[in-house]
Amino acid sequence: MALMIECPGTVPVDTGGTKKRCRERNPFGSKACRRCGHSLRRGSGLVYWIEWRDHGQRKRERIGPSKEAAELRLGEIRKALVEERHIDRDKGARVSLGELVRWYLSLPEVQAKKSWKRDVQLLEAVTRLLGKKRLVKDLNEGVMDGYATLRLQEDSSARKGEKIRPATVNKERMQLNTVLNKAVAHRKLNVNPLAGKIRQLNEDNIRERVLTGEEFERLLDCLSSPLREMALVAYYLGMRQREILELTWEHIDFGKSLIRLRGDETKTGFKRRVPLHPRVRTMLEGLPRGLHTTRFFLSRGRPVKNFAGNYKRQWDHAVKAAELGNFTFHDLRHCALNNLRLAGNDHFTIMAISGHRTTSVFRRYNVVTDEELQGVKWKTESSRGVHIGVHRPWKFGEIG
Repeated sequence: MALMIECPGTVPVDTGGTKKRCRERNPFGSKACRRCGHSLRRGSGLVYWIEWRDHGQRKRERIGPSKEAAELRLGEIRKALVEERHIDRDKGARVSLGELVRWYLSLPEVQAKKSWKRDVQLLEAVTRLLGKKRLVKDLNEGVMDGYATLRLQEDSSARKGEKIRPATVNKERMQLNTVLNKAVAHRKLNVNPLAGKIRQLNEDNIRERVLTGEEFERLLDCLSSPLREMALVAYYLGMRQREILELTWEHIDFGKSLIRLRGDETKTGFKRRVPLHPRVRTMLEGLPRGLHTTRFFLSRGRPVKNFAGNYKRQWDHAVKAAELGNFTFHDLRHCALNNLRLAGNDHFTIMAISGHRTTSVFRRYNVVTDEELQGVKWKTESSRGVHIGVHRPWKFGEIG
């Protein structure tokens, strides 16, 4: 049994200068290839193999660029031979986390996802803490619990002065789980080592910040076009930021006062109809149309592509100037759905507008305000029986 190194060098094919990969397998520890003389010092391009004999039959297995994976697999094969067990090819034994993540992010169907950039960010955090060279087969529940502990101690780059939130850690770990499941589906792994082993952290991330009408007008006064118009859409219609940025005139049905979104344009993949608030409709009717685009929100005649750079700085400055504290653009969606509920719309209608598919997520967007609690209805006792009354706000100095 031997550990071998495949030479990454080249050898001439003919006198015309044509070359091809050497691929000569040399014993581990060799300084140079015995065929072409190429240096075999540890570096890029080296591929490890294992060769052994099983009942007189010569066998070999390609491991890959990881020496650690090769040595681990060598030990497994040696043990199996001693115990006279059948040697199954363990695909995960030679795959490192970094290799698997690079493979996943290179898939055309993954790169076509709207969330591709976000997926990259999530997986960068995972590989940074767990290590690109860590073997996939070594991933287990303990490793992922340790990852969560370390990650929660790090500072958030998006929210100054705050730590990474449990919701972020959950997304990162579930994104890794997605990668592993995809690898199993493509037969790069035999099994997902984390299947059923990732425990979700308690997120407790319900945002309770909703604006009053006066606060929203104050915010609008601090914004300029096109961010001001985008904020109007988010506050009244509850649409997601990406949906707002990609709005075109073809989406608008002014006859029925609706915005119609196709399934491939929404986060959930389901088509959606959003009714136009009168104030939003008036704003849209007054927007200038671009010469070479059908997009709504333009800057110097060109579509606004993202909410970064100058727009993010303008938003932060406006929130500070309007004295709204820690208020994000996405919080406008919370405001819209909460206002729809306060207006008396039922949950089914609001969920149809917002695009939520589950009530658990939908509940996070609805906040019961102090004013609502002060106006709660109570069941009261009287000499004439039970009646329902509206609670009047209690003031200090009053007796029960």
